[in-house]
Amino acid sequence: MAWFSAASVAYASIQEISLSGNERQCSANGVNDSGAVVGTCTTSTGNSEAFVALTPTGEQALQPLVPGRNCSAARITDNGTMFGTCEDSNATSQAVEWLNPGSTPTQLPALLGGVASGITAINEQDIAVGVSSNNDTTNLPVIWLTPTTATPLPVGLLGLGSTNCSPSDVNDTSATVKPVVVGNCPNGGTAIPVKWTWTSGLLGGAYSAARLTVPVGAKCAASGVNRLGHVLGICETTSGPVTVRWPADGSAPAILTTVGSATLPNFPIGMNANGDVTGSYTTAGGFVQSFIWTPSAGSNATPIAPLSGGKRISVSGIGDNGIVVGTSEGSDGDSHAIAWTSTTGSVDQGSLGGPNTGMNGIATGGCYGIGNGEESNETSRAFLIPLCTSAVAATVRQTTMTKHGSSIIKTR
Repeated sequence: MAWFSAASVAYASIQEISLSGNERQCSANGVNDSGAVVGTCTTSTGNSEAFVALTPTGEQALQPLVPGRNCSAARITDNGTMFGTCEDSNATSQAVEWLNPGSTPTQLPALLGGVASGITAINEQDIAVGVSSNNDTTNLPVIWLTPTTATPLPVGLLGLGSTNCSPSDVNDTSATVKPVVVGNCPNGGTAIPVKWTWTSGLLGGAYSAARLTVPVGAKCAASGVNRLGHVLGICETTSGPVTVRWPADGSAPAILTTVGSATLPNFPIGMNANGDVTGSYTTAGGFVQSFIWTPSAGSNATPIAPLSGGKRISVSGIGDNGIVVGTSEGSDGDSHAIAWTSTTGSVDQGSLGGPNTGMNGIATGGCYGIGNGEESNETSRAFLIPLCTSAVAATVRQTTMTKHGSSIIKTR
C-alpha cells in the first residue's frame, strides 16, 4: 500500500472565506499547499468575480480583463500564480493568468487565427494546457510554456487530426524538464487517449504524440497524469465503465475490476503523486459511493464508507499524503463535508451554520481542503479547512521528499 499512515485527520476548524465587497455567493475552486484559495463570487449586480484569499479573512477581488465583465479563478500554484478565465470586450471567454493579487491579468493567447483560449489544466511550474478556439467553434490543443505564446500539440503522426483534440492534464516536473501532457482526440465518433512528450532536437525540440494502449474492445479516455508519468483514465467495456491507470510507457493499463471484491461500474476522480487513485462506483442498490485504489496492490479497490446513517458519498480529490476529501450524506439526509484516511475513515468536517456543506478539492500536498457551505440563511459561502497538524505535515513532507528524491512537495 502507498497510503501514508502518518497522516490522520479529525474534526478540523472550518474557516469561512470572508467577503470584502459586494459579493453574494461564492465558490472555492482551487487551493495551494500554503492554504491560499481562489474562486468565484456572484456580485450584487449579477456578475461573476474572481477572488483570491491568501488567508480566510483576506479575500480580495482579482482584476478583470475588462471592467464589468465576468471572471473566474480556477487554480493557484505554490508559486502564487493564479489561472482562470475572463471575458474580453466582446464578452468572449479567454484564458488568463494573474501573477499576484493586485496584478492585471495576462491573456493567454490563442494560436494564429484563433479567437479564444481556454485552460483545461495547470502544473506547479505555471505551465498551462488547453485549447485555442476558431471562429467556427472548432478547437486545437495547445500548451503555454510561457504566458505569451501558445504552442500547438500535434497528433498528425498518429493519423489523427488535431481538430477538437483536448488536453486533460499536464504533469508537475522540474524546471528544466518539459512536462508530459495527456488528452483525447476524436476519431470516427469515439475518443482516442493520447500522451504528448517533448523531444529535444537541433532546433530546440518539439512535442510529439503517442496513443495509449487500449484494452481490446474497449473505448477509453485519459483524464490525468502525475509526476511519475502514470496516466489516469476510464474505459467503457462490455461489462460497463471501469477505472484504469496506464504506466509511464503508455502500455496496457492496470484495470480496476472490483470494489470491495464486487464487480461494479466505477469511475475515476483523482490520482496523487504516488499513483493512488480515488473515484466513485455504483452499488447494486443504485447508490453512488467512493473508493480508493492502489493499482500496484491489485485490481480490487477499497470502499470509502459514508458517514454513519448515510447512503451516498462522493469524493473530490486525494492528496499526496493519502487524505481524501469529499461530500457524504449524513443520517439527517443533509450533505456533509468529509475528510478520509485509511486509519480514521470518513470524518465530518462541520458546517457554516446551514444544513449542507461539501468539499470541492484538496491541495496537492493534502493539508488543505476547500469547499462550499450554506449559512443559516442558506446563502452559499466558500470555506477552507486545514487538514494536517504541524507534526503530521512535517512527516508528510519528509516522506514525500525521501520517496521522490526531491525538495519539491507538490508532486502531482
